[in-house]
Amino acid sequence: MPGPLTRRLFAVEAGQAISWRPDNDPEFCIGCTWYPLGPNRALVLMREVSGKQEDISRRLQRQRWESIGRLVSGIAHDLGAPLASVMFNAAVLHERLDRLSPTDVAELVSDIRTAASRMREFMHGLLDYATGTSSSFRNVSLAVVLERVNGLLRPMLRRGNHTVRTRLDPDLDEVRGNPLLIEQILLNLLANAVQSSERSVNVTITTASAASDEAVEIAVTDDGEGIGDEIAEQIFEPFFSTKASGTGIGLTIAREAARDMGGDLRLDTSHRVGTRFVIKLLSARAKAA
Repeated sequence: MPGPLTRRLFAVEAGQAISWRPDNDPEFCIGCTWYPLGPNRALVLMREVSGKQEDISRRLQRQRWESIGRLVSGIAHDLGAPLASVMFNAAVLHERLDRLSPTDVAELVSDIRTAASRMREFMHGLLDYATGTSSSFRNVSLAVVLERVNGLLRPMLRRGNHTVRTRLDPDLDEVRGNPLLIEQILLNLLANAVQSSERSVNVTITTASAASDEAVEIAVTDDGEGIGDEIAEQIFEPFFSTKASGTGIGLTIAREAARDMGGDLRLDTSHRVGTRFVIKLLSARAKAA
């Protein structure tokens, strides 16, 4: 075996698989595992996985572009309203300043400052998300996030005649986390729900207290085709998908995002009609506790 491969392979524990590419042929890839056979002896299993690695790269790239597209749509949606407010009020000031009363001018300036403050807060959140700083975790209104998610998915919902109903407990509206991560989790679950069936799908979103008062559970329930017991344990595995065009990464990333915020994402296997996912997030009350 080539020296670089030997050193890398035996640097890991027995039974642990690695992938390796030679420097002179970066498109060639093999998977290797070793097992001890006694003193100074080992069994090495090797298999070419070039095609599999290329497929993984393609899926990762597709998922990356899908995520970027949703993020850009969300940015345009969130900045659109306050930007329109700034432009409208600035135009009024420019065109009618000599005819406005001091009170009217004060109100217009106040509206501009409020809209600018909203844009600044959003941009700070976006930068926090990009850099992974702790300040990106804050109290988040689920009602506000879901309103934004519904806006982003409205064309898809309208095309398929799907419906999304929310029944949120007002006392459980605020959770602790990153608003962009929470939005991406909900976007993923809702998109999966309406794409799971060729017929119209009804989705219901509810909230309830978790076993601990420091957590909130958000249930996303649909009346689609459901998930069979034979694949229920696989749906969070990377690159597993039942859709020909699916990347198989969405649920994996969504669960990792929930866990990064101190929560979790699980499939409710006790639900027998359609599909129910449960997101657990820290309650805003957990901060004060």
